[in-house]
Amino acid sequence: MKRYIFRRLLRVVPIVLLVSAATFALLHLAPGGPAAVMAGGRAASDADLARIERAFGLDRPLAVQYLIWLRRVFLGFDFGTSYATGEPVSRMILARAAATFELMGTAFVIALAAALCAGAAAAARRDGIVDELVSVLSAAGMSMPVFWLGIVAIYVFSLRLGVLPSGGRETIGAAGAADRLRHLALPALVLASGFAASWSRYVRAQLLEVMSGDFVRTARAKGLGEGAVLFKHALRPSLLPVLAVAALHLPALFTGAVITETVFSWPGMGRMFYDGLARHDYPRVLGVVVVSSFLVILANLLGDILGAAVDPRISLERGCGPAAAREPASGRGVS
Repeated sequence: MKRYIFRRLLRVVPIVLLVSAATFALLHLAPGGPAAVMAGGRAASDADLARIERAFGLDRPLAVQYLIWLRRVFLGFDFGTSYATGEPVSRMILARAAATFELMGTAFVIALAAALCAGAAAAARRDGIVDELVSVLSAAGMSMPVFWLGIVAIYVFSLRLGVLPSGGRETIGAAGAADRLRHLALPALVLASGFAASWSRYVRAQLLEVMSGDFVRTARAKGLGEGAVLFKHALRPSLLPVLAVAALHLPALFTGAVITETVFSWPGMGRMFYDGLARHDYPRVLGVVVVSSFLVILANLLGDILGAAVDPRISLERGCGPAAAREPASGRGVS
C-alpha cells in the first residue's frame, strides 16, 4: 500500500507539468491577450501594447515564458500577479478556496444522504411504485445540465417565490450563520442533484446484492422486520463501496462547482477561473489549473484506496484499478 501511494504521488509532478503546459499553450494561442486588459480597457496604440508586453515578459518565446513561470511556481510557490487586479494569485486562491470547499462539502453530504435514502427506499420496494419513482427521478437528475437547473432554481425560488437569494455567499451588512445557509442552499442543492441521482442507483444495486446474502436471510429467519434487516444489516456493508464511488466522483464535483459558482455568483475558485478566462488573466487561470490538478489527483488516489479497502480482489501493488468499473453508469442496476 505504501509503495503504491508513493508511486502515485511520484506521478503527480509529470501530470501537473503536462496539464499546465497544455493550458499555458492554449491560453496564449487564444485570440486577444492580457495586454488590452492591463491597458484598462482604453484604446491603446500598438506601441503601448508592445510596451506592456515587454514589461510583463509577454514578448518572449512561449517556451521561455513557461519555464520562467514554472520555476517561480515550483521553487517559490508563486503563481504570479493577476493581470486584471494586480493581486497575487496565491492570495486570491487562498481567499476563495474556503468558499469552494464549503460548497463542495455541503453538496457532497447532501448528495450522499439523498442517495442513501432514495436507494434504500427503492431497494426496500423493489419493482414497486417507489422503485419506479426513484428510477424516473434518478434518470431526470442525471439528464439535466447543472447550468440549466441552476437557472430554473433561481427563477422559481428567488424570482417567483422570493424565499432564497439568487447568488452570492452572504448579504452585505446582514452576514450571519442563517444568512450564509440561505445563500448556500440553492447552489449546494443544484450541485448535489446530479450526483445524488447517480449514486442512488448504485446504492440500490449494492443493497439488492447484499440483501441476497446468507446473513440477511438468517436475520429474516430470526423474525426481524424488513426495516431492521435493511438498515441494521444490509446498509452498513453497502456503505463502503458507495463511499469509494463517491470519492472517485470528487473531480467531477469540482468541475460541477465551476459551473455552479458561475451561475450563482459564488465567490470560489470556479468563479475565479471563469473570470480569469473571460479577462485573459493567464496567471489566475494557471494557478487554479495547477491547484485543481493536485486536488483531482489526490481525489482519484483516495478513491483507489477506498476501492481496494472494500474489494479484496483488488491489488494495488499490481497496479489494478478500483472496483468503480462495476458501477452502473445509469439505469436500474440490479433488477
